[in-house]
Amino acid sequence: MPTVGLPKASSLRLKRTKGKERADVVPDEVTRWTFGHTMLGDFEKCAMDHTRWTADKKRVFITPEVIPRRSQSYSHSVRAPKNSFIQLGQKLVMGSRPMTQRRTAAGLSTARTASSSAPYSRSERLLRFLAYKDWSDEQFTLDEAWSAYSAALAAGVIDLVEPSDLLDFTTRLVERTEASYHSTLSLEELRDWGLRVLDILRRMDSEALKPRQEHARNCLFARASALTYDLGEPVHFLQDVKEANLSDADLAYVIPVYGAVFMAMIHHEDTQGGLTFLLDQWKTLSPYISGRKQRFLPSPLVEPAVALRQTVHSALREIESPSRILSRHRSDWDREQKTRVGELIMEVLNDAGLPEDALDVLEELQNQSIVPSIPCRLLLVRALARADFFELANSIFWRITDTLPRGPTFKLHLSTGLYLFGREGNVERAEEYYDLLQRQGWVTAPDVAMLMHASAVAGDTRRVVALFHQFFPEPAEGEMPAATPSIIHYSTVVLAHAQRYDIEGMNRWLEQMANAGIVPDKYIYNIVLQSFAKRGDMESLSDIMAQMRLAGITPSHVAYTTVIGALARRKDPVTAEAMFKRSLDDGVTPDRQMLVTLLNAHVEAGSWQGVIRVFDYLKASRFRHLRLTPAIYNTILKAYVLIGAPFSIVSALFDKLSDLKIRPDAYTFALLIQSACDAGMMDVASQIFRQMDQISEQWQSNQHINTYVMTILMAGYLRTGARQQAKAIYDNMRQRGIQPTAVTFASIVKAYATEQTEQGLKMAEDFIASLMNMDRNEWETTVGGRAAALDYVYAPLMAAYSRGADPESVERLYQNMLDAGGEPTLGLLTMLLDAYRRKEEIEAVLRVWPQIFQLAMNMSNIDPLYGDDKVTSEEKTRRHLTLLCIPLSIYVDALSAGGLHMEIALTWKKLQMFGFSFDSHNWNHLAVALVRSGEIERAFEILERVILPYQLQSQRIIASRSMSPETPYLFDTPPDENARPAEADAPANRVAQRRAAAAKTAATWFEGRANIEEEDLNDFVHPLHILHQVSPSWNQWKPHAATLNVLMWALANLGRGQMIEPVQPDGNPEMSSDMDEDDEKRMAKVRLCNEILERLYTNCPQAVRIVQQHQRDRALRDMRYTSVG
Repeated sequence: MPTVGLPKASSLRLKRTKGKERADVVPDEVTRWTFGHTMLGDFEKCAMDHTRWTADKKRVFITPEVIPRRSQSYSHSVRAPKNSFIQLGQKLVMGSRPMTQRRTAAGLSTARTASSSAPYSRSERLLRFLAYKDWSDEQFTLDEAWSAYSAALAAGVIDLVEPSDLLDFTTRLVERTEASYHSTLSLEELRDWGLRVLDILRRMDSEALKPRQEHARNCLFARASALTYDLGEPVHFLQDVKEANLSDADLAYVIPVYGAVFMAMIHHEDTQGGLTFLLDQWKTLSPYISGRKQRFLPSPLVEPAVALRQTVHSALREIESPSRILSRHRSDWDREQKTRVGELIMEVLNDAGLPEDALDVLEELQNQSIVPSIPCRLLLVRALARADFFELANSIFWRITDTLPRGPTFKLHLSTGLYLFGREGNVERAEEYYDLLQRQGWVTAPDVAMLMHASAVAGDTRRVVALFHQFFPEPAEGEMPAATPSIIHYSTVVLAHAQRYDIEGMNRWLEQMANAGIVPDKYIYNIVLQSFAKRGDMESLSDIMAQMRLAGITPSHVAYTTVIGALARRKDPVTAEAMFKRSLDDGVTPDRQMLVTLLNAHVEAGSWQGVIRVFDYLKASRFRHLRLTPAIYNTILKAYVLIGAPFSIVSALFDKLSDLKIRPDAYTFALLIQSACDAGMMDVASQIFRQMDQISEQWQSNQHINTYVMTILMAGYLRTGARQQAKAIYDNMRQRGIQPTAVTFASIVKAYATEQTEQGLKMAEDFIASLMNMDRNEWETTVGGRAAALDYVYAPLMAAYSRGADPESVERLYQNMLDAGGEPTLGLLTMLLDAYRRKEEIEAVLRVWPQIFQLAMNMSNIDPLYGDDKVTSEEKTRRHLTLLCIPLSIYVDALSAGGLHMEIALTWKKLQMFGFSFDSHNWNHLAVALVRSGEIERAFEILERVILPYQLQSQRIIASRSMSPETPYLFDTPPDENARPAEADAPANRVAQRRAAAAKTAATWFEGRANIEEEDLNDFVHPLHILHQVSPSWNQWKPHAATLNVLMWALANLGRGQMIEPVQPDGNPEMSSDMDEDDEKRMAKVRLCNEILERLYTNCPQAVRIVQQHQRDRALRDMRYTSVG
């Protein structure tokens, strides 16, 4: 194509206003103030100045969106006045933030006048201006740029600047201004910047410009006019461009003009205006904004086309309800227009990681009898598979496949099938589609990687390694390799070993990758992080995060989501929240999954207030990428199940999902079945399972009926004693080819162990022994590796022996577990501690406690997660929540019963020093321990100053609720100086019997009080807000009946003049015989008791009243039982 000559390029100048159009010109007073230097030669009076990654066995070592503001609507059919202004939606330049200007009465930014008397020569002034070329994007701020220009203009050296340099400067200024639509600048201020750019362009001498420079100047003129919302001239310019035969190099200047006009219409005429503009210009813009077509663009157009696509995508992905756009324009747009808009929005949402939203658009199109193209739907399948929505992806893929003729189809279809089944871990299907690709000669390197990925997801390391060597064989000596593996292929092998928690295998392949000269990227680090997170290995997790930073890799949202997930499984919402905030410091933009993981951290810990707050934050969020999804609602349903909500509530909420346009998935059904099982409604649970089974057949996927849901149903039957039905479920599981997990086997062990009979315990041990003699590879990997699997299987039987005060059996099973490859855990050591406590073996208790404490210290050493930042003592004291709460209560009870009172004080102080928190159970046990030590007044002080105030405080806090919190943070407020030292809540209830009891209590309370059908459909957590105020599974901050009984006994003894003597190490109180005491000594004791009572009534009045009320309530109950008997 010949280059453009002078006459043709210069003919593309913007039209000037004349005649009646002059009514649209900027008012004279604004013109004189803004461009006084142009017309009056007096610029100096208003010029601006700037104001402004070696390995060991257990570790692996490896050698940024804001919704644009919308102003009032304008019709694009009416020419916009030149003094209008617009906020563009260009991508925010990270690392720099344009400064907000201070406004004068005339509406422009104030600035210090550039000093004309500064001791700089004209050449020095020129060099100072041209220094902008060396400025980074962060340095090139609007204020700095304008200050440099103002100073050069005031010194009279602008005319000495080469036109190419001045055009380059103006281009950067325009780009920076367009990027500033995501800053704090107002639309009026952005308009002013557009006017400044226009003035710079008008000052250029057209005669000194070459044709292409004149063309570039006109394009900048159009972009600056769009900044001022004068759309008439840019639109006319674009029309003229269409009529000219421009080269690709010249078209590269025009493409950004389309972006400027599009964003102006988006902001001034809402989404409809921008979409209408795209439709009007579709033939021109389609190659630029379609990702599939960009591959065929000439090289000069690629960069501006990518920028335009990003501009369009950044605007359209913020549409509040994308599917409603098509619904509203059902009659306004023709079939072709709706197809174009629908496919464009689906592409935008897929690229933004919002495939569920794209699926909504697809369904709206189908409702209007419009079927998008097969490539468009296949890209949606890929996006759904990438987000692990395999059920939905399978459904769409098979519908497409059913419409295609039999036999080989086309590359995109076959490669999409391989992609879907590879990510799903469906090895058989993946191999089928790979073979189809291979027969057609269409196999590419990504296809090879995806075939390997299918086996990697399944944890089949042998198969993955075999495929690696098959595709990338070692070359003979002296020969070149036939094919070279990339980092994708190496990472797939690492993933396979990570799935099996094979640290040695991971290290071996990481070393091979390093030997091949491949540096680990963030994807490799994320694979390793996820492996350690599933194992619950916080120490290694911290190490890997530190190695990432040392390697210069900032942890991404995927890395932080992995860490928060590990903390959630540890039931530590405080640190999870701290990590969420730390991610923001690293410049991470949280996505839905990251917030869902934070939400789950609160659910796992039983932090119901945190659950409600995060949900309300998500619901109130104006960010498109944070809309409420099935994963969020599933997490909320999980909270209802764990808090012990009645089945009627869970069922009603399940039914409401359809009203909220939420598709229940396999996990949703599993939660509903769990709730029915907890309520003992096994007929209902079985019916739901059959319904789920029927749906899964329609989905043509093997992922719906899984081990998780069948284990829930089997365990429900076992709890009700229906062993025949439980065995039928287990047999059905095996017939379906579903591999039972450690959780499945643990349910069977628990059913035998809870019988508390010699035969039941023996059957449980025999069952465990049979498991140890079988291949454990399949059922170990699904719960976090061998150690976690053995913990699951041995724990129910060890707990049964512990409750039976049989420490010898607990010791034997514990050693068997270690011999089988298990590791010490807090839970198993706590069972051993409890067995010694019940058998009153105080020396053994003292031996086990240090092991528990050290393990807790290791688990809580998470400072490296914070990076190099200094961790304050405040953060440390708020970090370790419930790690030691259960073993501490057992330890305190054992020590006090054994008369080791000083050891209790030392232990309590030590835990405080190391930042561990205490829950309500700990304080109740401490109060009892103080009575056993003879410290009656201190025992009552615990009730008066800790338990009762926290009970009132908890009730007050949970009764309040902010429907639109500004942040999802629950622990954001610094602790008050007078705050109580207790702050830990009990973790979520995972014992089915306790959840059932809670559900029964809550159901009784709800009956006649709360009708969920009358609640706002969108307020999905309102019943949870009510439940966590009345459910016994949450209401932990209260004096326990055992505590009140002990205090009541102490109060009665004091009233009889009997002192409470401390329990001695032999386990008995120190008793003094009244026969050995004279009257004076007895009277002294009476007086002392009275003095203590008087101080109690004075200093602990609420505690005394609570104890006395408990005494009256107990006497009343005894009277009722006596009368009934």
